[in-house]
Amino acid sequence: MRLAASPTRRFVAVALLAAFSATSTSSLQSNLATPAASISPSGQVDVIASLSLLQVAAQFRPSRSFATAQGVSTRSGRRGSKSSLHDVVGDDGVLMIHLNRAQDRANYTLDLLAKAGIFPRKIPGTDAESASEDVLEQACPLNRGPDPKAFCKSSVHRDKHSSDYRPGGGCKDKTEQAITDSHHQALLLAAERQEEWTAIFEDDAVPVRPETWSESFREAWQSVPETARLIRLGWCTFRAPQGKKGRLPSIFTSVRGPRDGNFEMIDWMSWGGWGYRVGGCTTAYIVHRSIIPEMLGIFPCCCAMDCCLEYGLFYQPATHATPGLTRGMEIMMSMDAEGSTNYSATLSPLEQSGVMVQDNRKIDSLREKVSRQP
Repeated sequence: MRLAASPTRRFVAVALLAAFSATSTSSLQSNLATPAASISPSGQVDVIASLSLLQVAAQFRPSRSFATAQGVSTRSGRRGSKSSLHDVVGDDGVLMIHLNRAQDRANYTLDLLAKAGIFPRKIPGTDAESASEDVLEQACPLNRGPDPKAFCKSSVHRDKHSSDYRPGGGCKDKTEQAITDSHHQALLLAAERQEEWTAIFEDDAVPVRPETWSESFREAWQSVPETARLIRLGWCTFRAPQGKKGRLPSIFTSVRGPRDGNFEMIDWMSWGGWGYRVGGCTTAYIVHRSIIPEMLGIFPCCCAMDCCLEYGLFYQPATHATPGLTRGMEIMMSMDAEGSTNYSATLSPLEQSGVMVQDNRKIDSLREKVSRQP
């Protein structure tokens, strides 16, 4: 099974997708495999190994299109007043990845989303229990695959100075593979839409303070700069405990601070003085159609989806080759609700931030269970 396309086919694939989705500036510039560094507000330099941005997956598998996915709101099918999020992405522009066999899970989330006026379009996620090995391998080869010279372990993909470098040695299990493929398919569907923006939610993503969510989102969206191409609505911070000192403090730089419980836009984040660090999880995010070809370039991944985005996109060198600037600093912002980490503390054992958080009280995360023990 071949996972990598030739340079010519890779270029044609990008060109075709860019032509299909272009309405504004599309970031389809190649990046040389040179070291990149990020600089913290205090001036500290954090050197990051350079990664390649535009490596297009061998196959987009258009035959697995979600064109027939249904628009679904609540279990009763009734729609209330729509959130301001729909003013940005359109009536059918919130795509919620879910498993067909987990309808109760979807219904629980749909009811909570409806309280904030969010009515997603359910799209079928890739099921680790039934998906073929070929489908899973195309998204993220398994780390313990039989061939040690397979895609993720080949010399060209392990060479940090190669334009085809991939972080990680492969996904650790079928669940990580399935989640990665689900986001891949959601991005392909987003590329088919005519609207500029598309929201992608996992099916355990719920709004922070749903009763005021729409107005808070409307106010915060006014601060999104024209250069932004990806807005994270929820993320996790994985910080090692530091003995008696507890966890390392997060450092957020905001474009607009919270006011009366409203949301804020964050354009830079770190913790522990380690420079630019964006955290993990792919809880919920909004993508501009011009960045989708570049995001598709990270597939096939060689680690879980959040790791793939973090190291395959956000920590890449900036396209304008500005010293200390990474691609994430150029195109990505994060929307946070005041007190989101405390708000979500009882919903999941993860340390979360954002305006959408994972609620695993009644629906377990599809990823490996995180122990609730201290």
